[in-house]
Amino acid sequence: GWRLLVDWRETIARVRGIGKSNRAAITRTNASGEFSFSGLAPAQYYIQTTPAKSITDTPINLHAGATVSNLEIVVGPTESDGRDRTIEGVVIDQSTGRRVESAQIRVFRPGVVPLYQNAQVEADSVEDGLFELSIPAAGRYVLVATSDDRRAQFYGSKTIQVADRDLTGVRIEVARPFSLSGSVTVEGRVPAGLNTTPLALGLYPLQVETLSVMPTNIPLANGSFSVLGVTPGDFRVEVHPILTVPPSALMPPGLENAYVKSIRLGNRDILNDGLHLESRPDASLQIVIAMNGGTLDGQALDDNGKPVPNARVVLVPVTSRRQRGDLYKSVSTGDSGNFQLSGIATGDYKLFGWGRGAEGAW
Repeated sequence: GWRLLVDWRETIARVRGIGKSNRAAITRTNASGEFSFSGLAPAQYYIQTTPAKSITDTPINLHAGATVSNLEIVVGPTESDGRDRTIEGVVIDQSTGRRVESAQIRVFRPGVVPLYQNAQVEADSVEDGLFELSIPAAGRYVLVATSDDRRAQFYGSKTIQVADRDLTGVRIEVARPFSLSGSVTVEGRVPAGLNTTPLALGLYPLQVETLSVMPTNIPLANGSFSVLGVTPGDFRVEVHPILTVPPSALMPPGLENAYVKSIRLGNRDILNDGLHLESRPDASLQIVIAMNGGTLDGQALDDNGKPVPNARVVLVPVTSRRQRGDLYKSVSTGDSGNFQLSGIATGDYKLFGWGRGAEGAW
């Protein structure tokens, strides 16, 4: 139910955390500094003050019907003098040991509001390898240095702890991005016409300070590929349109039953554990795509045994694989309460049905 007419580009942007605003609610404190939010949907939240000098370090998990109370937020610097702290340092090219002539420094709160567009605290430029910037409050930060010149790109990061005094001598070592090679293997018969259809491999960064990587076309059947411009960080590997979070509702003909069976980097399980890179790996990505995914069909009925049209049916993986957002499948029932889910990876699941429910609320 509850059909909404929206711009699809904005919808996709909001799902990816880069919409016009991720604000769920706004309120003002009273004379005693107290605040309250009500009517919030079950979800994971952060609280940010205005001006944006304070963000809760850990997410607030709000469950249906629950009340979270006694939150305390410290706004701005905690030091008695209330002044910003100055950070001075140098950017060094890891391969030559020399100072980097020109770069951009960005400051992030690690682990705060992942993939949120405004998680960046402050930016400053580097001249002759030296930089100086201000931090508004004590805490843990990540400094990220990137090149201004696209012809000679580099990337480096440094975690710092800011307390009650200025920091000097901070050293950020940077290195050139590297490439990540791999190959695709298909189990089962590839329908005619799909052999030349390229899929898209995406590395989805899991920290806000990690640089994004341009998607790379990969062959569907038994071919090799190379992903360029990769930097150190933690990533979720996606294979569009078969393996995405959330799963794609529009699947090209011939791929309805396809699913990604495994992704390995050497002896590491990347599909379930994610991709962690500190440098260019010696091994290559090995992707196995199966064409014989499971199909589940059925009918949604009410207490009186009558069909329920336009209900939401959701297939949820068991607890051990619940972090795999790509395994969640959902569909709306038809006029007779009928539904069908396809392209299901092997494993154990629970099947849920709701008369109403916002997309993705589960």
